This record gives sequence, C-alpha cells and structure tokens, in this order.
Amino acid sequence: PLVRRPRPARPPLSFGQRRLWFLARSQGEDGSYNIPLALDITGRLDPVALRRALSDVAARHEILRTVLPVQDGEAWQHVLDTASAEPVLSEISVREALLAERVTAEAARPFAVESETPLRAVLFTAEPDPVEPDPVEPDPVEPDPVEPETALPETADAEFVDAEGGAPVRQTLLLVLHHIAADEWSLPPLLDDLAAAYAARLGGVAPHLPRLPVDHIDLTLWQREVVAAHEDVDAEYWRTRMSGAPEQLTLPWARPRPARTGGPARTHDFGIDAELHQRVRALARRTRTTTFMVLHAAFAATLSQLGCGDDLVIGTPVAGRDDVALRDSVGFLINTLPLRTDLGAAPSFLDLLERTRDADLAALAHQRLPLERIVAEVNPPRLPGVSPLFQVLFAVREEFPARPVLPGQTGRPRLVATGTAKFDLQCTISEDPATGATGQLEYRTDLWDASAADRFARALLHLLDQVTADPERPVLTTGTAAGEAVAAPERPHPLPATSLAELCAAQAA
Repeated sequence: PLVRRPRPARPPLSFGQRRLWFLARSQGEDGSYNIPLALDITGRLDPVALRRALSDVAARHEILRTVLPVQDGEAWQHVLDTASAEPVLSEISVREALLAERVTAEAARPFAVESETPLRAVLFTAEPDPVEPDPVEPDPVEPDPVEPETALPETADAEFVDAEGGAPVRQTLLLVLHHIAADEWSLPPLLDDLAAAYAARLGGVAPHLPRLPVDHIDLTLWQREVVAAHEDVDAEYWRTRMSGAPEQLTLPWARPRPARTGGPARTHDFGIDAELHQRVRALARRTRTTTFMVLHAAFAATLSQLGCGDDLVIGTPVAGRDDVALRDSVGFLINTLPLRTDLGAAPSFLDLLERTRDADLAALAHQRLPLERIVAEVNPPRLPGVSPLFQVLFAVREEFPARPVLPGQTGRPRLVATGTAKFDLQCTISEDPATGATGQLEYRTDLWDASAADRFARALLHLLDQVTADPERPVLTTGTAAGEAVAAPERPHPLPATSLAELCAAQAA
C-alpha cells in the first residue's frame, strides 16, 4: 500500500526524475521542462501575504522545497526545512507593451535543480505605455512655448492613471515549476492551496492546510516496489507490443531533421466548437469508448492521411494518480506511454476506434513500467535527432476551473509557452463541456512552419467533422482525403472566450 515509509539517508530520485536529471546533465537545462502558469489580475495583490502564502504551500508539499544534490555520481532528494526554503517572489514593473515578452522570458529561464528549489514566482505590474503628445505646429509669427504643466507625469504612484483618470492597475502572477517536481495534474491542487493560504494571510491568520497522507519520497520508494513486483509481466508486454514498430515518424511537409532532439518551438491554436465537441462525446458514449480514444484515433488518422503511414507510435501522458492518497499531491507522478496504432487494411473509423480502444486499454494496464524502462526493454535504434519510440505526443486534459484563485483574477489560469519543444509535434486538447474544446499544436520551428501547423489543424477538424457525422466511412491512409481536407473551405470552429493561446504550451512528458 501507498503509506509513509522509513527513509534512507539519501532518498533516490523517482524513475521520471532520474530521466529528467540525466537529460539536464547531458544536454544542459534550457527551460523546456519548465511548467509556467500565469494568473492575470486587475488590481494589486498584497506581496507580503502572497510571500507567506507561497511559503505555506511549500511547507505542505515538501517536493517544492527539495533540491537534488549529487553524491558519488548520483542525485538524491534533499528536503530543506521550511525556514530555509521559502519560494522566491520577485516583483517587476514593466511597460504594458513589453509584458508578454518579459513573462515568456521568465517562463523559459532554466532552473539549477541541484541547488535551487523547483518553484519560483514573479509578480509583474504593468505600467502604462508612454503616450506621445501630438506635435504642435509652431506659429510662424509668435510660437507659444510649451508649459511645464503639459509634460507627462511619472507613473510611480500607487495607482496608475490614464488620460481620463481611472485606469486600474494590472498585474500578472507567474508561477514557474520544474517538471522534475511537478506535472500538469499538480496544478489544480497547488492553486487550491494557494487560494486558501492567500485568503487566510490577507485576514492575518495562518491557513489550515492538512498534512498530506504521503510525500513525494514515499511515492518514490513505493513506485520502486510496484515496478519490481510487476516488471517481468510489464516488460514482456512492451517488448511484444513494440516489436517491429517504425523507428521514426516523419511529419508531413517537414524540413530535413537536425541532428538533435528538441529545439525552438511555436504554437498554433484552434477551436473545437461546442456542437462538434458534443458529437465527439456522443460517439464515445455510443461506442463505449472515451473522448480521449475518439480524439486519439482521429489524430492518428489525420497523420496517416497526410502520408505518415499506417503503423504509428504516438506518446501520451498518464496521470499516475489512481491511489486516493495522491489526489491532492504536487509532484512528478505522470508516466508517458507509447501508444501504437494500426491503420492497416483501410478500416472504417468505427473499426479504427475499436482497435484504438483495445490498444489504449492494454497500454494502461501496463502503465506501471516507467518510460525510461520501456525504452530500455524495447531498445530501439538510436538515431541522431530522433527521440526513441515516439516523436509526436498527444494529450487530452480538462480545462482549468473558471473560479478565481486570487482576488481580481481575470480569466482562467493559463500555461505560458516557453518557446522550446520536447518533441517534433505535441497536440493538446483542453476540454470544457460548457464551451467545447480548444486545441494547441506545439511544433519545432526547424521542422515546420506556421502554414504547416495551420494545414494540419484544418485537416484534423475536417476529419472529426466527417467521422462524427458518419463513423462508418473508411479512414484513408494516403494523401487523397488529406488533400480534400486542406483544400476544402474551413468549417468555422470559433475559439471559446478563453483560448488555448492562454492555456497550454508544453505538457509534461
């Protein structure tokens, strides 16, 4: 059972932590495994209360005050006491026009995980951009001097004032976590704790945040026991399942691959309107599958239609939070699984969906084996610039709740793009039953350009429109349907009020 355990003097890293630590040591930290979350605020937060609230959150989640020192060539988890591990809160004033740029730069700033705790916060205050006065045409006879009172005032007061005397202060709170200590499923409990702690500190009292059933080190030790108990069965499944899988997936319209994994990234956002999203959900209910399986099958079919073949391996993250003791935990709990999809023999979409359901369920039944162990067991060829097993990631997540976390918050919390990619292509669908869904493609700019991302998104939406209307239709594996999709007029899929440009960039993997 997952309970508190006696700890060794130097607790080891979890399997996922060790993988990220090794990547950082071998390739250098570049911010690609940062998880940056921004909250936009109208008004002013109390920085003293906010600092204390962040410390309260770190006190509850010891992974947020953990550093990973190295001894004898191996990193281990060293938990700092609460007094010496208060999260850093920086306060920065920045011109309105430069705010987005500064937020992105801070979101991508690397961590030094061996000596730096994995959570930092920056409170940006937007200053109004200077307004240039209209040029005054001089009187050729007797020019009037400019009176000193007409000069623009400095904007260092407690409240910024616009030309009409009433502009409110705008702030953005950026929380940046390193993936080695958290995943996207960690964000809702972290935000819940921050909301409770800040409200209490504003009232001048300490929050009541109950002690968690287990901490991250307990999870690490338990994970090793579980993997050891099932390793033979799980390893055999993955060796068999991945036998003969293609070595790489080459994206349509891609430029020649550089001899490195990852690289600079951009994002492309698209909407799935409420009507189409409801059709996806209805098809999942009718076929006793899930919306993830329908969307996964559609994503794979789009790749196949665009010339990527009929045997595809696509990675997907799984939460790893089946145990109730982990429900409120912050930590790196996810695993990433390679899902192999068979599109051979020209199946209908219903046939493909049945294959996808069976394959996804079998993979989930063997999710205990960490990705790095799956890679070791399968032992695929190592090719320059090619991530082993899969180069494309697909994920479906729930939208962040609409309720505000902090006073004055406008809109939902939003994930900030870091400008670096872990995979050639990552497609993330964020679902909100009330408004539909939003999608984001994060792609390597050394492989794709914006037009390729747009064409792919249009092809995916076109296919979803077709197969939800007629799931018996064949799913072609050549470029015919792809050409129709890209050339066809785009079916309108307006973005909900909160777009994924404000929500996602890099998902944990």
